[in-house]
Amino acid sequence: MLAAIALALLIVLLSLIAGRLVLHALGATQPTWLAGPVGFAALTIVAPLAIRLPGRAVTAAVLIAVALVAGLVATRHTMQAWRNGHWVGLVVIALTVLAAALPFAISGHSGVLGEGIYTNDQAAQLYWTDWLQNGFGPEPSAVAFGYPVGPQSLVGAVAEATGASLVDAFNGLLLAIPALTGLAALAALERLRPVAQIVVSGLVALPFLGASFLAQSAFKETAMALLVVAFAVTLGLASARGTLGLGEGTPILRRRAAIGAGAVIAGHPVAGTLPVELPMSGISIHDAARRLAMSCHLSLVISGQVTATVWPRQPLVYCDGALDAATRWAGLEKRHFGRLTANGGPLRLGGVFRIADLRPSVNDPEQRDAPVHGIHGADPLPRGATVNYVFQGALVRDVLEQLARDGHVEADIAASVGGQVTVFTSAADWDVVLAAVLDAADLGYRYDPRSKRLKIAPLQELDGGGDPAPRPGRTEK
Repeated sequence: MLAAIALALLIVLLSLIAGRLVLHALGATQPTWLAGPVGFAALTIVAPLAIRLPGRAVTAAVLIAVALVAGLVATRHTMQAWRNGHWVGLVVIALTVLAAALPFAISGHSGVLGEGIYTNDQAAQLYWTDWLQNGFGPEPSAVAFGYPVGPQSLVGAVAEATGASLVDAFNGLLLAIPALTGLAALAALERLRPVAQIVVSGLVALPFLGASFLAQSAFKETAMALLVVAFAVTLGLASARGTLGLGEGTPILRRRAAIGAGAVIAGHPVAGTLPVELPMSGISIHDAARRLAMSCHLSLVISGQVTATVWPRQPLVYCDGALDAATRWAGLEKRHFGRLTANGGPLRLGGVFRIADLRPSVNDPEQRDAPVHGIHGADPLPRGATVNYVFQGALVRDVLEQLARDGHVEADIAASVGGQVTVFTSAADWDVVLAAVLDAADLGYRYDPRSKRLKIAPLQELDGGGDPAPRPGRTEK
């Protein structure tokens, strides 16, 4: 535990130095505790770039150390020292680090917290960081996918520089993040009395939810909370008052420093844009779709005939590629249903994805995943409300009846309509969902706007009655 505490203090120190140099370069020479989170963001932007160079973690550690020392030397005559009140920040650092270390003291060891109780995520983090540190073996698939590895790279560099184990270095990161969060809050509390500053900063640094994540060895969530707090404080720095530590200089200089610090914080790669862990090995595509729909706010319709299983277990990928990866690995066909723009151009954002078994007529992968343009067919459907559905393995007939009710039309569903369908939607247009469900079940429709009667039947039944039935979701000339 002592090694983790020492490494936490080292990470805080490095962050404070880096942050002061970044803020100084932006025109802010007075000290501010906001330098801690700004420096942490800057280090975790630089570290993953440096650790890819020849020499790996050794090179990263040397480059970071040289840059910080050179920066201190270059600014020694212009960077102002702390005049008073610095002891408050030191107390906040000490108390938050010690409080964050309580789980280690209670458990009686300084290994991985929460393993076997909640998650084994730390095993993957250690594996990725070991590869980043040394470069031995194949590149982990998560890293190859583009998973953000800023904190992991910083941990690898710190471990290499100190000779500490990766477990201790990661634990040091876990303890350092609450301390930096407390410093971010402290930057906005200088008008309070010292005791009040310490109490409030401590509460911001270790709220119940933050402590819960810490006890699971989870650093991404607490790091994102750190950046949210720091960004909120930075917005205050951009005001004309400049009362949060950057009060010197003209308003334009204060705004430049604040906006620059905010850009560093906002650009920090902690967790990317909604990375999602693809389901465990052997999970059905219906369960996989539910997880993706909930995590990425996607609207999905899956044919009940699909029985595919997602193999193998896959690491974190981004939402914009997760659905494509899941369907391709399972050998399925994915189509996008949506509403055309007013000028007949591409589909608007959103829409509904229909997943079904690969049809024999679709062999070209590009054609297989091509968007299906609009739902403006020979029988246009009325616009209606948006719907939020959670139907897993539901009867097609039941889903169609619910859609008709939400669309304020009268459904006439053929007796031959059967089967099941899985539907997960989030604020999707009812008629777009209807088009996707009909396509998934190989059904067609006729709609009479005068009676608001929607006739639904298998395609061959509708085709036998005259003109070919409108294929749901397709533009017909």
